[in-house]
Amino acid sequence: WKGQVVNDVNQQNGFFNISFEIVAVIKEGIEKKDLIEGETRHFLVRDNCAPLLKGETYLIMGKDGEKYKNEQGQIWHRYLLDQTSAVHLWTDIRTASDKVLQRILNTVVRQLEKDGCLE
Repeated sequence: WKGQVVNDVNQQNGFFNISFEIVAVIKEGIEKKDLIEGETRHFLVRDNCAPLLKGETYLIMGKDGEKYKNEQGQIWHRYLLDQTSAVHLWTDIRTASDKVLQRILNTVVRQLEKDGCLE
């Protein structure tokens, strides 16, 4: 997914709770693209990791979420960002601190959006 952190990061019980608005689904997972683009999902990140910054756009790749029931009894998916996840600050190639990495990420995203997988 590509999206933006929409609230200040909340720290609780050893985790950062991050509200993330999905701008683009790069590769569909357990939740379908047309149902989640423009929606907010919550990520949990161990609090010994650097928190994501409110207002910044990130590319996040990782495992599908686990189902859980919230306080209102609704079923949601909870996403844990861990050592198997990839999180990259998404910037314009002209302002990227690592232009080579940003160029590679742009290529990967285009290929995933087009074909759904990498060759």
